[in-house]
Amino acid sequence: MSRDKIQKMAIDRKIPFLVHFTRISNVPSIMQHGIMPMATARRLGINPAINDDERLDGRLNGTSVSIAFPNGQMFYRLRKENRDIDWVILAIAPSILWSKEVLFCPHNAADNRVSRIASQDLSLPKSFAQMFAEIDGHETRSEQGLKECDPTDVQAEVMVMETIEPEFVLGALVNTTEVKAQCEPHLGRRKIIVHRGRKGLFANRTYYRKFGGG
Repeated sequence: MSRDKIQKMAIDRKIPFLVHFTRISNVPSIMQHGIMPMATARRLGINPAINDDERLDGRLNGTSVSIAFPNGQMFYRLRKENRDIDWVILAIAPSILWSKEVLFCPHNAADNRVSRIASQDLSLPKSFAQMFAEIDGHETRSEQGLKECDPTDVQAEVMVMETIEPEFVLGALVNTTEVKAQCEPHLGRRKIIVHRGRKGLFANRTYYRKFGGG
């Protein structure tokens, strides 16, 4: 019943896809084995390049994905710190919200407003709904120019506690044609869109929603 409620909520909010940003070096493995929680990858002897060595959220058995737009604060910081790295934003089918074991985090999973909540509570429809609620002391959804599908906090995340198989990957967004060419052999017929520089999903979400036409 809970999964039915989550599916209805996701459809009502017209969630187009989930996103997971990763280094291009991880794409071949992802398209062969899927997007795996760190603990699963280690157990299988797969060693992807990781973005967060500390994992302050403590949930090594989960993979972080975002709804409709990346966590721009973290993504920008990582790109700034790793200027020699090419990045890919993978678009993932929203059906994993109700077909897999997931945790709904209205803020960053390492935030104590989230980390203190039991996992079984974060998996409930009410936690999914909370991702779209107004936040005290935070810009309103209207002020941020958000769409119905956007969580209120750009750092909100969904922790997927299972492997996301390659068939759930719908396509990719990249910021150069060179990266697109490198991805094409691995993504097959999936659509790859180029958002150049700091535009599109490589931009600040509030700026893009208000002024970028997205």
